[in-house]
Amino acid sequence: MCQFLSAEKSSGAADMPIYSLYKGNREDGMDRVAESMNKMEKVRQFNLFLVRWEIKRQGTYANFCK
Repeated sequence: MCQFLSAEKSSGAADMPIYSLYKGNREDGMDRVAESMNKMEKVRQFNLFLVRWEIKRQGTYANFCK
C-alpha cells in the first residue's frame, strides 16, 4: 500500500508515501483510512439488516439459497 511518487528529487515528494502527502503527515492519512473503514462497516451492517428483514418478511431462507 505504500507506493512512492515518481517525482523529481528536487521537490522532495519522491521520498514520501502517497498517503503522507495528502495533508502533510501520516496520521491524517491513517485517519482517512479509519473513516473509510467505518463507512464500509456501516454499509455492511445495513446490508445485514436488509437481508435479515427480508428473511423475516418471507419467513424463509428459500430465496437466498438459490
